[in-house]
Amino acid sequence: MITAANPLSGRRVLAMSAMLSAIAVLLLVAAAPALADSTWGGGGSDSNWSTGTNWQNGTGPAASTADGTLTFPSMSCSSTCASTNDLSGVSLTGLTIDAKTSYNVTGNAVTLGSGGISTTGSGSSLAAIWSAPIALNGSQTWSIGGGGQLALNGAISGASDAVTADLSSYSILALSSDDEIGPVTASGGGFLSLGGGASLNGTDGNSVSLTSGSYLQEIGNATVGPLTVTGSNIGVGGAFSVEDLTVNGTASIDGASTTTFGLSASTGSQLSTSGNVSLGGSVSFETCSALTPGTTYTLVQSTGGTLSGTFSNAPEGATLTAQCFGSTPEGTVQLHYTATSVTASVITPTTTTLASPNPTSSVSGQSVALTATVAADSGA
Repeated sequence: MITAANPLSGRRVLAMSAMLSAIAVLLLVAAAPALADSTWGGGGSDSNWSTGTNWQNGTGPAASTADGTLTFPSMSCSSTCASTNDLSGVSLTGLTIDAKTSYNVTGNAVTLGSGGISTTGSGSSLAAIWSAPIALNGSQTWSIGGGGQLALNGAISGASDAVTADLSSYSILALSSDDEIGPVTASGGGFLSLGGGASLNGTDGNSVSLTSGSYLQEIGNATVGPLTVTGSNIGVGGAFSVEDLTVNGTASIDGASTTTFGLSASTGSQLSTSGNVSLGGSVSFETCSALTPGTTYTLVQSTGGTLSGTFSNAPEGATLTAQCFGSTPEGTVQLHYTATSVTASVITPTTTTLASPNPTSSVSGQSVALTATVAADSGA
């Protein structure tokens, strides 16, 4: 006798097969080990990451392996706490480093995931230094805690990965290499310091934004991508340094921001852009050199666009005093605007005596000598 096949039997088999496959996947996920975190101890005979005794749990990150968070804790060293990545292909979820320990991390590049960077403690004089290159793998936040100071001296790459730099008051994140990453947003009351010819998106053209009272301090002829400053601060050079900040693209400084230029007796710091410039907010000048009357400084220059707006405290023809750390006056400058630039010329204030006799305090009814310093007007 021939029995007809039951079509439901095949469906049951397929359903059962799919269910078993799903259970197998869940079991594999549940059995997958957590990424291993590693904490530096520095107890080995050398500074290499491959030396197990350099890690508190006896095992550090592995070559060509996905690892968890790498932690460099607070510790005491005779001079610097050297740590050398002698491994290849290390991939980290995140990085935590103590900012008051004099770490100097060098060696091969690491890949850094979305866990980003955070600091503990507060340091001084850029106590913690990370010089190994970093390749970003995912958008992330870099959090520099209160008063913490971290220098990232190695090149950082990852043009599609955005970075939020959360800089708390008086903290410093120092960059000094060619860092071409995704859009960067710095916020908080800390400093984003660019030195040594650093480039922050100066080539890849991704944006750099300052918000919430953050500071961009340029101390070494740096280049950045399109720049937006909102309620924040820019320092180009300083009282003892004359520097150039180059923007590859447009620059916009809003009315709640401040810009400071460092001057010397002969040259001045400059903000230059390849695109349009929109100015706002206040401007000030720092120098500890006596300025020479007749010297003209180009403060802002757009080489491929136009300039709009003025500094709110220094419209066309206004005069300001350049000071040494806000106390000792070193000269008076007068600002002028064109369609593409802002210049400041050192002028000689004129002194006028309105009455000459010097009064004697014990005698009443005398003439009083009044002396006024008069700056040249906008037409001078």
